[in-house]
Amino acid sequence: MRPVDTAAPAPVPRRIRARRRRSVSIPAQNSLGSHSSSLNAAAMKVLSVLALVCALVVSVHSFECTNAGTFADLENNCRGFHICSFNGEGYDYVRYLECKGDKVYNGHTCVPPSDFDCGSASY
Repeated sequence: MRPVDTAAPAPVPRRIRARRRRSVSIPAQNSLGSHSSSLNAAAMKVLSVLALVCALVVSVHSFECTNAGTFADLENNCRGFHICSFNGEGYDYVRYLECKGDKVYNGHTCVPPSDFDCGSASY
């Protein structure tokens, strides 16, 4: 008697039909349609304003740190102050802070202008 083969029979290959490729036309405009040009124009305006603001901030606060500490903004009648820190090798500019209202920086804190003469300050 012959042993019974319990293995599953090999699958019969099917004939695969080649599908026809459809030609797809891509529209010239994106899904936003005519709104995309107005969105692009608005984005360009925003980027232009941001670039201008950045340029103004850099030009207004071109303070060179030669020591660590806080230094009155003599160019702006002490209406604010620069903060510098020591990084182990030199001095880094940290930030600029403005006094609230009409106060001026006296080297330690913001005070009313009548309490401090910015012209006599030397930092």
